[in-house]
Amino acid sequence: MNTDPFKSYRENSIRGSRAADIYIQSYDEVVRLLNSAARAVEAGDIEKKTHDLNRVFAFIVHLQAALDPADGDEAVQWLNYFYTLVRKQIFEGSVRLKPDQLRQAAGYFAEVRKTWEEARAMSSSTPASNPSLSPQSVPSHSSQEVAPAIASDMTETSSHSAWSA
Repeated sequence: MNTDPFKSYRENSIRGSRAADIYIQSYDEVVRLLNSAARAVEAGDIEKKTHDLNRVFAFIVHLQAALDPADGDEAVQWLNYFYTLVRKQIFEGSVRLKPDQLRQAAGYFAEVRKTWEEARAMSSSTPASNPSLSPQSVPSHSSQEVAPAIASDMTETSSHSAWSA
């Protein structure tokens, strides 16, 4: 029997959620953890920062693993690139002990979270809605809206202006 009421609430909430709700909850947790890590950096609590960021990286790995790059969908490509860029920014913010970079990454996740909310709303307003939204069904964002600031530093691609969804 689970004695933690918050954990029980989250587990029950996830069980009854549509896919978009799970993405939204994941993004909420990533934002919370990134802000917590930023506060830990400011307080000099490296152990807490490391714990929080390890959880963030685990979330990002799971979110990125849920993508199907073989699909060729622009939203999938954009999310894949987003996760790659933001993961790099978080790593740099962690190594350099820059809380502002961690908060900026939290802001990027908060912006993309809004897109999942839009997708959920669109799904809810459609009579024959499919409860299993996927990254392919996410409304498009331009790269300029939530592109991590380090996009120009990425050497794996020729130009971040080429990515859009």
